[in-house]
Amino acid sequence: MKAVKTEMGGEVFPGAEPGVELHEMHGLSRSFPPHFHDHYVIGLITGGRRRVHLRFPCGGEGEAGFSGVAEAGDFIMIHPFEIHACEDIGGSSLDWKSLRLSRESVLPILGRTEGSFPPILRDRKLRRLFELLCAAVKEGGNRERQRELLAAVLRGLPRKTNRCAGKRRNIPSPFPDILRWLAERSERPSLDAAARSFGVDKFVLLRGFSANFGITPYRCWESMRLERALDMLRRGHAPVDVAAELGFADQSHLTRAFRKVFGMPPGVFRRLKRARGIPGG
Repeated sequence: MKAVKTEMGGEVFPGAEPGVELHEMHGLSRSFPPHFHDHYVIGLITGGRRRVHLRFPCGGEGEAGFSGVAEAGDFIMIHPFEIHACEDIGGSSLDWKSLRLSRESVLPILGRTEGSFPPILRDRKLRRLFELLCAAVKEGGNRERQRELLAAVLRGLPRKTNRCAGKRRNIPSPFPDILRWLAERSERPSLDAAARSFGVDKFVLLRGFSANFGITPYRCWESMRLERALDMLRRGHAPVDVAAELGFADQSHLTRAFRKVFGMPPGVFRRLKRARGIPGG
């Protein structure tokens, strides 16, 4: 399968199986701000090290945050809608390969028992299976072989009830409702308007939201908007139309925001979907 080159010194390979992408990055020096996305990420560090921060899932219930250092040979596991960030350590560049998996590609294999994967893990057997799957995706074709290897990788992942260290607890009111309120906003949300809607002081709202989710309300809304942009691009919409529909100032504004989080401009992401040859894949 033909790779799509990114501006960050890497390549993206669309898998033969819908909802599967391989991303390879070399000499990556930048950090990534807190954000979330709608797919799983199984990433393997092949060179360098990163500090990884995981916060609560974007929903009504969550766990205590996690912060840890991942080094060469470590896997990093990210769940859908889990707010996360990573930062470089001492200027170390990163070599990294990751599989981005849609929920639709994972759930048929793991079913309702998908469970919770540890955020950082090291496993030689899993690495061998992962490398075989990555090689199969890069070679292209043989969809059945890719599906078999994907199933072996997912079933080889350790699962546990508590993903992060710390006591599980409910997110206090009104924060779950504020998430829904943010999701309904088509334009940049006003902190004053949110505070009025929920009858709380805006500084209390800001501190409480950030403490519970590890992200500001605006950053959360921006991630939601970028997820909508991803969905529109998957369905074949042009970046200029996505920018207009979602309230970006212009296409350049969309490109800057998209690149900051996903490491590529929206046009490259759209070409990746076309390279697969499956609409919306």
